[in-house]
Amino acid sequence: MDDFSLDLVNSMLLMP
Repeated sequence: MDDFSLDLVNSMLLMP
């Protein structure tokens, strides 16, 4: 998996 994708998902999960 690309870090970019994970970063986007993490951002969404962090922000409700």
